[in-house]
Amino acid sequence: MSLTAVLYATSFAIVLNRYQQVEEQEMRLNVIRTLEALQNELETLQVTSTDYSAWDDTYDFMETPSQEYLVSNYTYLTIVQLQLNLLLLVSSNGRVVFSKALNMKQQEVSAPQLPVILDHPIQGIILLDHPMLVVATPILTSDNKGPQKGWVVMGRYLDSTAVNKLAKLTQLSLNIYDLKQLPPDLQPIWTHLKNQNRHAPQSNAKESQNAQNAMVIQPLNDQAIAGYTLVNNIEGQPALLLQIQGPRPIYQQAQVSLQFLAVSLLVVGLGLTITVLVLLEKVVLSRLTQLHTFVSSVSADGDLSVRIEIPGQDELAQFGNTMNTMLTTLQQTQEDLQQARIAAEVANHAKSEFLATMSHEIRTPMNAVIGLTAVLLNTATDGQQRELLATIHSSGESLLTIINDILDFSKIESGEMTLEAHPFELSRCVQECLNLFVRQAAEKGLTLTSEIDPLVPTWIMGDRIRLRQILVNLLNNAIKFTPTGEIAITVNARPIQPPPFNNRDETAAEPVPQEPLLEADRKLTGETYELKFAVRDTGIGIPLEQMPRLFKPFSQGDASTTRKYGGTGLGLVICQRLCDLMQGRIWVESQVGNGSTFWFTMVTSAIPDSLMPTQLVRPTDRVRDGKTAMTPNLTPQQTPPAGLPTLCLLTPQDFGRRG
Repeated sequence: MSLTAVLYATSFAIVLNRYQQVEEQEMRLNVIRTLEALQNELETLQVTSTDYSAWDDTYDFMETPSQEYLVSNYTYLTIVQLQLNLLLLVSSNGRVVFSKALNMKQQEVSAPQLPVILDHPIQGIILLDHPMLVVATPILTSDNKGPQKGWVVMGRYLDSTAVNKLAKLTQLSLNIYDLKQLPPDLQPIWTHLKNQNRHAPQSNAKESQNAQNAMVIQPLNDQAIAGYTLVNNIEGQPALLLQIQGPRPIYQQAQVSLQFLAVSLLVVGLGLTITVLVLLEKVVLSRLTQLHTFVSSVSADGDLSVRIEIPGQDELAQFGNTMNTMLTTLQQTQEDLQQARIAAEVANHAKSEFLATMSHEIRTPMNAVIGLTAVLLNTATDGQQRELLATIHSSGESLLTIINDILDFSKIESGEMTLEAHPFELSRCVQECLNLFVRQAAEKGLTLTSEIDPLVPTWIMGDRIRLRQILVNLLNNAIKFTPTGEIAITVNARPIQPPPFNNRDETAAEPVPQEPLLEADRKLTGETYELKFAVRDTGIGIPLEQMPRLFKPFSQGDASTTRKYGGTGLGLVICQRLCDLMQGRIWVESQVGNGSTFWFTMVTSAIPDSLMPTQLVRPTDRVRDGKTAMTPNLTPQQTPPAGLPTLCLLTPQDFGRRG
């Protein structure tokens, strides 16, 4: 159908254009015929004038005027029979010897004055009160000999009678318009013709009425077409606009032909379409349906052992063979993947066992090394020994941090990381994190500050250890990358609606939920808040192009950062995963040279003031699933000496003494 439409549109444009050209050419010929008919009228009038001017009686009258000549030749009836509206006998010196004029109603009126000087024969149109055909012939003897005695001037109005006569002769509809009284809708035609005449070569009055005249051909509607041209006066200037109207048989025949063409194309197109559809159904579509059914069956059943047979030797048959080959390859690949999955599950189980073993076998001795080294640092007096012990203590802490990061990251990636939910005092948690870095900050001359908004609840429900892990990581980075200035922690809160359960580690296969609350915990929780933490520093800042790499595993700003400041590149990744588990997020704002601000949020529930603090149970005293949380027991030799900061964990009995 589209091809049929294209063929019809092309044929319509070509055929109709050719028909319109023929129609336009025919109208030009009609315009020329009309101009020739008008010229014939002038020549007929000139013949009549010559009959009177080349006559001995007229010649004698001009020498010796007599009333008898006038009465016998120029009566009213004679003027009417000659269809004249103006008759003048003018002497050689321009004096009017005799004049007679009739108006449009054939009533005698005063003869008008001619707007031209009679010094040569004239033939053309003058504009009086109405357009008039005028001729002037010299008065000679019957033998056309002189000397010339004057002029015989005859004029005939170009009125409706004359126009109807021309229309009858040409079998066309004619209209003549005075250019000074032109209707508004014909003004563009007059302008166009005037522009054409401006660029045309000049011609005399007679030549201006031939085929060289400028013309405008314009269809009026589907049934009529019009041609326009200018008619000059006796001075060769445009005086009248001639409009010729005629029917459009050529255009109408073109329309009929195009309709027949459209019907023919439609019938042929439908026939071809039906034929092609039948062939497509038999040769292509039925086999494509077979392929589709086969593929749908394989997709639904997942049976890769089935095969398809497509008859023929064409592309569809080759496609069926290719599909069979693909199924064979997929079947083999599926078997290989099954074996690989089993091997991966075995390896993952081994990794889990290894991580569980390493968590105890590595961190337990490392804690002992770090703790005993700290004790020795406070008892050793030899400077060299203290320096060596400090190196051991620092290296052990760095190694333990790396081990913890790797183990935590492995747990998160494998989906084994869960969050606990216990009540704890938020301000104390923040202060404990700051206390861990007091010595490092003092060594670099940094100021540590914290600011907690009054709207932040005092006691909240959550995983204190994991929140502390995030803060410690961010504080450690801030101190590491801040040579001078200060580091500040700010905490804000806003009440929110309790969010739906949606904790998911993006890298884990299954959701990672928080540890379920105990029945006692559910009774403690109150309004839900979103806490917003900010860790600000005045350090070196982070370039904009390096920020996208901050939260990628084993990645830092650039290689020079690792060489200069150390680190595994896992700290911020772990922080991001923990924020996800806490139904929050983490982001950074930084400017090179002006420091950085790390923001993170978490969702938590406040502990009502009515339950603080005597009804709360510390995590260290909670019994869960038959197990009691353990705290390290230090021997008297391992007890930190005086002078080192000591953190006290309050028991339920301590709350009564705090008041």
